[in-house]
Amino acid sequence: MAGCSGQGDGGDGGDGGDGGGSDGGDSGSDGGDEVAAGDPPDDVEEWFAQAAEPYQGTTISLVTESTPSSLYYQNEITPRFEEVTGINVDFSAVAFGEMYNREVSSATSNDPSLDIGYIEQDASNAYANNDWIVNIDEFRRNHPEITMPGFDLDDFTGFQWNFNYPPGEGEGPRYSYPMESGLKMLIYREDIVNDVASDHGYDPDEYMSPDDYMDMAAHIQENTDMAGHSQQHKGVTGAYALTESYWPMFGVYDWGVDPNQWVALESRGGQMNSDRSVEALKFYKEMGENYAPDNWKSLTWSGVPDTIISEQAAMGLIYGENVAKTQEALGDSVTSGLPPATQNVVDELEMSASEDPAPGGPAYVGYYNGAGWAIMSASEKKEAAYLYIQWMLRPEASRKLAEEVGLIVRESAFEAVMDGQINENTSYFDRFRDHEADFQGCRIGEVQKALVEGPIFDWLHRFTDGEVEAETAANEMAWETEQVLNRMGFLGATLDEKPF
Repeated sequence: MAGCSGQGDGGDGGDGGDGGGSDGGDSGSDGGDEVAAGDPPDDVEEWFAQAAEPYQGTTISLVTESTPSSLYYQNEITPRFEEVTGINVDFSAVAFGEMYNREVSSATSNDPSLDIGYIEQDASNAYANNDWIVNIDEFRRNHPEITMPGFDLDDFTGFQWNFNYPPGEGEGPRYSYPMESGLKMLIYREDIVNDVASDHGYDPDEYMSPDDYMDMAAHIQENTDMAGHSQQHKGVTGAYALTESYWPMFGVYDWGVDPNQWVALESRGGQMNSDRSVEALKFYKEMGENYAPDNWKSLTWSGVPDTIISEQAAMGLIYGENVAKTQEALGDSVTSGLPPATQNVVDELEMSASEDPAPGGPAYVGYYNGAGWAIMSASEKKEAAYLYIQWMLRPEASRKLAEEVGLIVRESAFEAVMDGQINENTSYFDRFRDHEADFQGCRIGEVQKALVEGPIFDWLHRFTDGEVEAETAANEMAWETEQVLNRMGFLGATLDEKPF
């Protein structure tokens, strides 16, 4: 999850495909919950031991990004699974690039040596479209004998709908089950920010405007030895910050692309070169240049929490996986708040909640980040892999994950963290529960890697390096985005001439 680095468009995308996937078909979205109807077994370990009897002595392989949750699954959850079932797990927690390369290599060569992959939500559509991972809902229906009773899919948070394909809440089968998720929220030094906020009438508990946020950062900087703000920027992390956080706070949704028409230019129905996009670019650059630590251009995925912990900066937007470590380091001097948002976004959130369409699609204010476990289509040990995924994601294990790591994947896990130290100091889980619907994952996962590592990255950095103005950057990245979408087969025709 470490940021949202995973990304991977997974090949040429084609025309969106038919959802393919091993053990695919026309499965519905509920995954056949009648298969797991009823309460969990009285003795869960005994049930797993019996279900795993045909697979005792089998070794399954898993590759994952080395995130806090992955390490927790490896060190705290896996050893007992091996003892109970007799199934061995070759668990590899590695850097993202190594993980991604191994998954892609295994999938494209139909290599059966990899059984389970860590799939970030923004890559799930691409993997499913390319038939790299199993339709796990269909697999579940076809294997009731190894589906744990009471393994309740409805108990997963709304984040689970980032793993269905074709995308759309409740509309398609899931290809992964979530193993970590968090909201990218504002984290700030309460002992510093609250004094400034109260003096100037700001409330980080509500959606403050970007202008108010900037003003608050300025006051912090004037009256303390800290930078008022911090942000990630180096390499592709800046492009992800823009698309995940800065564009949404100004009302640019879905990476600036209309996911129905696959267009980016405003003249054709996209948002990437809209006035909102230009304002977001200007805000991003000004916050970095004027209010972030001097080394802001070198900050990557964990740079924001690291600068807050080291007292270089007072506030910033951080991934959910970093909330626990920030709270552990700073105790009750750190808390959480909602991201900045323009009034247009606040109004559009209300429109989305009332099921009125917001411009550019259902509105959201920030990024819902995370990943899931998926069975690789080439695996020859799918049954043992499926048992292991259920062991890791059963309600009891999910509650422990929430308590120890601070990441929520099941609704029932909230009760385990509400009275814990993380929530007591930061109120993060209160905000997660109350504002989950205001955050969204990537709905254009089939193409996002190609865009974020291509035209968005290129023109954002040209802009922040002072080579072009914001308007030029927005126009050119929108134009080049449509060329990329056309080459990948998502957009049928591009304009003959630039409309700007």
